[in-house]
Amino acid sequence: MEGAGPKRLPLKLVTIAEFHNQAEFLLARTRLESAGIECFAAERDLLQFGWRSHAGGIRLQVRESDVAEALDIVHGKRARPPVMRPAQLLGNESDHGESMRNFILGIVVAVLVLLLGGLGVALLGFVPTRADATASEMELHLAMSALDNSVDRHAPRVNNPMPPTDENLIAGVKIYTMNCAGCHGGIDRKPVELGRSFYPPAPNLILHPLDDEEWHVFYVIRTGVRYTGMPTWDKTLSEADMWKLTALLTRIEKLAPAVQEYWKNAGGASAPAGGQAEHDHK
Repeated sequence: MEGAGPKRLPLKLVTIAEFHNQAEFLLARTRLESAGIECFAAERDLLQFGWRSHAGGIRLQVRESDVAEALDIVHGKRARPPVMRPAQLLGNESDHGESMRNFILGIVVAVLVLLLGGLGVALLGFVPTRADATASEMELHLAMSALDNSVDRHAPRVNNPMPPTDENLIAGVKIYTMNCAGCHGGIDRKPVELGRSFYPPAPNLILHPLDDEEWHVFYVIRTGVRYTGMPTWDKTLSEADMWKLTALLTRIEKLAPAVQEYWKNAGGASAPAGGQAEHDHK
C-alpha cells in the first residue's frame, strides 16, 4: 500500500494559474501546448465530474524552467513561436514540394497558352503573308542569325573534294550564271529586281560576297532554306557541281588571273576584289 503522505511528483512543477471555468482552463492549456510548453492539471480527475464539485478549481502547472514564459503566454503578454515538431517539418517540406510542382505546372500552362495563342493567330489569318513589304532590320538580323546558328548546328564539317583550280572555278562561274544569277546578282555586278522581290530579299552574292566556311555554304546550297525562295539544289545539280559553286562563292574576291579574265569577258565587268565589296552571310 502507498503511504498516507502526499504523493511526490517526479518533476518539479509550479502552479501558474487556477481556473474555475472549464473553457478558460482548456484555452490556457491549448495556448501553452501550441507554444511547445508541456503543462499539467492538478485534480485532473475532477474534469470527469464537473467543476462545481471542487471549490478550489483546477490548478494549471508547468515545469519550473518554463514558468516565466508560461506566465507571459497565459496572461497574454507575449506569445512564444510554436515549436516545429518533426511532423510539422515534414508537412512544410511537403508544402514546399507542392508549391514547386504548382510553379512548374504554371510555366507549362503558360507555354501551352502562348503556343496555342500563336497557332490561333496564324490559323485565323492575322499573320501577314505579303512579300511586297519591307523587312525590318531586326527581322533580317534575327532571320540571318537563326539561319547561321542552324547551319552551324546541323552541317557536317566536310572538306571540299574539288580543288580550286582555274578549270573548276570557271565551271563554278558558269554554274552560278545559269542557276543563281537571277536571284543573287549576275557577274555583270548589276542589281537584279527578282532577288529584291523576295521577303526577305535574296542576298546579292556578287556585291556582298560571303565570308562563311565552305562546309557552311555547301550545306545551304545542298539543302536550301525553308520558308524562303532558296531551293534545295541536290535535286538539280550534281554534288561535284555544288562543290565547284561553293569554291567560287568562297573565293570571289581572290580569283586567279585566268578566272578573272574569263569573268570579265563573260560578264563585261571585273570580278570583285578584296576590300571593294561588303561581306554577307548566306
